[in-house]
Amino acid sequence: MLELGTRWGNSTLAFLAAAMERGGHVWSGDVSPVLLVDRKGMGPWKDVTGWTFIEGNDMDPAVQEQFPAEVDVLFVDTSHKYEHTLAELRAYMPRVVPGGTAFFHDTKFAGWGGSSPDPGRPEVAQALDAYCAETGLSWQEIPGKYGLGVIRV
Repeated sequence: MLELGTRWGNSTLAFLAAAMERGGHVWSGDVSPVLLVDRKGMGPWKDVTGWTFIEGNDMDPAVQEQFPAEVDVLFVDTSHKYEHTLAELRAYMPRVVPGGTAFFHDTKFAGWGGSSPDPGRPEVAQALDAYCAETGLSWQEIPGKYGLGVIRV
């Protein structure tokens, strides 16, 4: 499992629980160190077996080469900017194995602002539309306050 964008580590904890249950491994990356050390009594989780954290920009080739070449699950929750999200799609979707799934957070939230083809529509959703048009894939949106895009490979 590859998680791009870790921040507080809330999603990371859920992914780690699933990985521990299934004997998997979670790779996480973020431009900043993980902020969650012992929030809400969750304990010293940074040393959990089955987790690798890489600090750096996920579009940096030196960072990309530290992540696995193939993953079953990809989760993207980074800048929420159109160009960056589209670049992530192009760089990381080829790593998702057939039968795998990719998730993209904040397909409904348009609050980050930036330069996108349609300023009234969330940039993550626009990037998913563009990538799917390029590749012939399709995505669906899971309902919720901020939205979750899903691509099944």
